[in-house]
Amino acid sequence: MGSGDDRSSTAGMGSDWTLIRGPVCVLIDSEGIVNLQRIPDVLTEWQEPSFEEFQTERSAWRLFNAATFALTGRVTDNPNATPRLHKVIDGICEHVN
Repeated sequence: MGSGDDRSSTAGMGSDWTLIRGPVCVLIDSEGIVNLQRIPDVLTEWQEPSFEEFQTERSAWRLFNAATFALTGRVTDNPNATPRLHKVIDGICEHVN
């Protein structure tokens, strides 16, 4: 993230994060980041975050956290998942902003 780039903010996005969560889940499945069986875990964590700091605002950081939460214990099986997830979320941020 470059200087002045705030991917944790939803400023100027309106309800876009709510609208794109489904397509993002399809993308992270098709990119082999989170498999289809884990998508419900991503959506659950998106809708009801386990961590207090993600409970107030829907943002790229919240979506990233929801996906990585679903990867808990599986990163060693798929070590490239996190960098690929960064790329997907960054691409979505560029598109939304």
